[in-house]
Amino acid sequence: MTNLSSRSLFRKFGVLAACQLFIIGTYWLLRPLKDAVFASIVGLSHQPEAKILSLVIIIPLILLYNKLADLMQKHTLFYLVCTTFAGIFFGCGYLLNSPTRGLANTVASSDRYLGWVIYFSIESFGSIVVAMYWSYVALNCKTEEAKKGYPFIVTFSQIGAIIGPTISTFSPKTGIPPLFYLASFNVLIVVALLYTSVPHLVKNSEPTKPTTKGKDKEAGKGKAQKENEQSASKTKKNDSKNTKTSADQKQKSKGGMFAGLFFFNEPYVLGILFIATIYEVIGTILDYQMKILGQAEYKTPQEFAMFLGYFGQAANLLAMIFSFFGTSWIVSKWGVEFSLLVYPLAVGAVIIVVWMCPLLWAVFGAMIALKGLSYALNNPLKEMLYIPTSPDVKVKAKSWIDMFGGRFAKAVGSVVTGLFKHSADSLMFYGTTISFGLVAVWALIAIDMGKRYMQLTKSNRIIG
Repeated sequence: MTNLSSRSLFRKFGVLAACQLFIIGTYWLLRPLKDAVFASIVGLSHQPEAKILSLVIIIPLILLYNKLADLMQKHTLFYLVCTTFAGIFFGCGYLLNSPTRGLANTVASSDRYLGWVIYFSIESFGSIVVAMYWSYVALNCKTEEAKKGYPFIVTFSQIGAIIGPTISTFSPKTGIPPLFYLASFNVLIVVALLYTSVPHLVKNSEPTKPTTKGKDKEAGKGKAQKENEQSASKTKKNDSKNTKTSADQKQKSKGGMFAGLFFFNEPYVLGILFIATIYEVIGTILDYQMKILGQAEYKTPQEFAMFLGYFGQAANLLAMIFSFFGTSWIVSKWGVEFSLLVYPLAVGAVIIVVWMCPLLWAVFGAMIALKGLSYALNNPLKEMLYIPTSPDVKVKAKSWIDMFGGRFAKAVGSVVTGLFKHSADSLMFYGTTISFGLVAVWALIAIDMGKRYMQLTKSNRIIG
C-alpha cells in the first residue's frame, strides 16, 4: 500500500505541498492588498463594476488557457503562467512607488488604470493558477497515492492561507509595494520547485512496467519463428498506432475551448454549479457592506490592508479548525444529503445577525463565518459531488465552474451592490431580502442534489 513513509512519495508530495503553500499563501497575501489599493487609487464605490468586469476578462483568459493546455505540456504551461504573473506583480509593486501613479497620489479616480490592472491580475491569479495546480496534481498522481497525499497538500494549503494574510497585516510597517515584490518572488519559487522536480514527479506517476521473463526460452526459438513473430508484432503495433491516432482525433473533435459547457445540459452538473457558486452572490453583498464600514474606520490603504489581513487570518483559521474537527464528523454522522443543507442554513442565520446588528464587527464576524464554513464545509462537499461524474466533467466542466462560475456569481452580487451602493439603508434592506430568497432556493437545490448523489453512488451510475 502507498504511504508517505516512502522516500520518493514523500519527496513528490512534499514538492506539491510546498507549491500549494506558496500559491495559496501568495494569493491570500495579495487579496487584502488588492482591495486596499483599489479603494485608495480608484475608489471603493467602483468595486461592483470591477467585479462585473472581472467576469468579462476571465472568459477570454479561460479560453486561452484551455487552448494552450491542448498545445503545451502541462508543466511548461505552468511555468509560462506563473512567470507571467510574477512579472505583473513585480511591475505593479514598482509602479505603486510612483508619486503620480502610485499610493502617494491620494486622489481616487476611475481613470487611474493601475488600480484596475492590480485588481484584475490578482483575481485572475486566484482563478487560473489554483485550478491549474489541481489539474496538474490530478494528472501526476495515481489513485492510491492521492488517498495518502491529498490531505498532506490540503494541510499545507491551509497553513499558506493563514500565513499570507498574516504578512499583509504588517503593511503599515513595511508599506504595500514591498509585499508585491514578495508575492512575485513567491510565485517564482513555485516555478523553481516544479522545474527541479518535474522529472521525478513524472517518473513516479508512470505505471510500473512488468518485468520480462523467459528470455532464455526466446533465444532458443528458431529463426523462422522469430521472423514470423517480429512481423506479427510489427503489424499489431501499426494497427494499434492507427487505432490510437483515430481515437485521439476523435477525442480532439469532442474537445475544444467550449467543451466544458456542453455538460451543463445535465441537471446534476448544473446542480454542482449552483452548490459551488450561489453563496458567492450573498457573500459579495455582505463583503461590500463590510468594506464600506471598514474603510470608514481605517483611513489609509496600509491600515485598510491590515484590517482585511485580520479578516483573512480569522476566516482561514476558522476553516482550518473546522476542517480538522468538524467536516469529517458532520459528513460521517449525517451523510452528504444533510451536510449539503447545513451551509445554506448557517448562511441564513448569518444574514439574520447582520440584519439585526449592521455594525462593522457584526458584519466582520458574519463574513468570517461565511468564508470559514465555505472553505471547510461547502468546498469539500462540492468536490465530493464530482465523484459520480466522468473524467471530462471533472476536468472540462469543473474548469468552467471553478474559473467562471464563481466570477459570474460575484458579478450578480455586484449588480445588487451597484444598484444600492449610494444608500446604506437601501443596500441593507434589499440586499438582505435578496439574500434570504437565494438561501431558500439554495436549500431546495441542496436537498435535491443530496438525493441525486445518493442515487448515483448506490447505482454506480456516471454522469457525463
